Amino acid sequence: NIVFTRPKDYLRIANPPQKKVSHGPHDTPCTLPWGLEADDVPRSVAAAESALRVAESLDAVLQFFNPEYASAEPSLTDAWKSLCIAQQHDLYVCGPWLSLAHRQPMWRVAVGFAEHARKEAERITLEAMASISTGPYSGISASGDIRPSSGISVSGNISPSSGHPGGIIVFNAASCERRDYIEVKIPKSALPQDKPQGKSELCAYSNDELYSCQLISEDESEIYLGFVPKMQGLSLKHFSLMQVAAQHSNNEARMSPPFTILLTAKDGLTLCSSSGEKLIESLIFTCVRDGKPYDSLLSKKTAKWVANGPALYALEVEGDVADLPFILTLKMYSGVKRIDASVRFDFGDGPTYLGPQMDDYPPGTPYSIHDEAKLCVSFNVPAECICCKSPFWISEVSDERITGAPWIGLECDERGNPGEHTREHLAFINRGNRGYHWNKEKHELRQVLAWAPREWIYASDDSFTRGKSAFTALSGTRTFEFAIAPYEDRIEAERQSMNYATPLIAIWQDSSGAEASKSAPTSNTKPSDYIQSSSALELDSEKVFITAFLVQNGNIIARLWNASGNEVTSALQSHPNVPLFEKVPTSRSSSAPGSKPDSASNSGSSSGQGSKEGSEPNAESPSWRSIDGHKLSLRPWGIHTLKIG
Repeated sequence: NIVFTRPKDYLRIANPPQKKVSHGPHDTPCTLPWGLEADDVPRSVAAAESALRVAESLDAVLQFFNPEYASAEPSLTDAWKSLCIAQQHDLYVCGPWLSLAHRQPMWRVAVGFAEHARKEAERITLEAMASISTGPYSGISASGDIRPSSGISVSGNISPSSGHPGGIIVFNAASCERRDYIEVKIPKSALPQDKPQGKSELCAYSNDELYSCQLISEDESEIYLGFVPKMQGLSLKHFSLMQVAAQHSNNEARMSPPFTILLTAKDGLTLCSSSGEKLIESLIFTCVRDGKPYDSLLSKKTAKWVANGPALYALEVEGDVADLPFILTLKMYSGVKRIDASVRFDFGDGPTYLGPQMDDYPPGTPYSIHDEAKLCVSFNVPAECICCKSPFWISEVSDERITGAPWIGLECDERGNPGEHTREHLAFINRGNRGYHWNKEKHELRQVLAWAPREWIYASDDSFTRGKSAFTALSGTRTFEFAIAPYEDRIEAERQSMNYATPLIAIWQDSSGAEASKSAPTSNTKPSDYIQSSSALELDSEKVFITAFLVQNGNIIARLWNASGNEVTSALQSHPNVPLFEKVPTSRSSSAPGSKPDSASNSGSSSGQGSKEGSEPNAESPSWRSIDGHKLSLRPWGIHTLKIG
């Protein structure tokens, strides 16, 4: 009984068309039961969405540089549908209810659909990265009519300039240039054997860029290396491994961590900037269990550095709260203004109940919204206002309960003293735990991690009797992930969030063992056909993001979003001679400024370009017009759809 539709078609059914629709962030009060089943459903959904965004972007980039590449569009579409089913309302809110059809609670059904989508996306990504074959030249070759100076292709070959025939291929699925951390598994036989005299270090090399590599782990035949490369948006890049004399290392190879972390019995963890300014005065864990409040300050904690550069710095803290042991890991990366955190809680053999309970409150009280009593990570930040990212909109909010879609921001109010130096704003980025509680008087932000009620209105062991159920209890271990990133403006916060949601992907490609692939190079490939890196589509405005880059009905489609409240004009840079088309909105005239109708593309409905029968139910076939001068104006918070090539 599930029908897949688009938001536009749904809104046409739910609301008659109007010239203008207005709403605010407080129009609909949130009563979601954050933390139920340790938020396994939204966390699984977030992981699947991240994997799918990486897979579909890589799929489109490979087809962009090599039109003969066989896109995985059908498999990606099926995976997205599986993810949509996982987000069905009752599978989360009624998660502890037994599904008679599946003989398991509905939250496990949702997690199953999300896991299927994630695994399918990871399979597609791995196969696509492995399809980049290797050969005799340095870099990744451009095939067909794509010039080496402007594109990069899956149909090319890679190898280091000397030594072992192979190299590291890194893919950036985000639309912005970034520097970020990546780990890659490499056979020990691929390590450079020639070492310079004196002290040296292993580095990843591309063009004139040099990045220090760090040994993360190893076994008898393989090692895991970590490094922090700089990448263009929507790009592939090839790196060689080489031993470099210590005196030749440059600033790109080694940088200090951007933060200082202090651990005290009084405040717990304190986060400071490199200049010594306190960004977070206290980071602790809090919980109410059996009617008693607990926090991790009361526990005995141990801390140790498990990684100390040059690429990765990791601090591991062990403690407990409400007799629940945890291990918190904080990771910092050379040259990256972000801390990645993960905390693993052990809920024991179960059943474990915690957080607000029905018996703790008067009859009729909505106890599920008492987030301060749930298992939370608590931050003490002296901020005055808070902003929230909603889909395609960023705004200030004032309620205590906040739904942070991917992130929320705590900000200093600069309106009273615009010329004075203030603390940096902080973005709190989540991976599925989207419930936040803000106590403005105490400057305390709590992010809900888990809640286990003994009784829940939508819980049932038999699908008939509701109230109490074994499915609401917690047991075993759960790992929760989040990130903290300073920012100067909300555009930077959104960029940090997108980078966190779309991690870099890397693979070691060995020419001696490369598989014959669907993207194998042509026999006339020359050394001049090889390049190190190129981006499929770049924008010159930092306020505009490419929120989707995918293959749809055989076309390469990009969705652009203006993440500001002002109109923005952005130049688009793609491969030379590759035309760009914008989708003609059905409700607007085709004579928009800066564009002109394109007869070839507007006839796409008859030629098959830009549309596919049955692919857009209840909607007109899209028409396209060419973009003059590769410049595009986007309205405040506006969304634009492009067709490339």
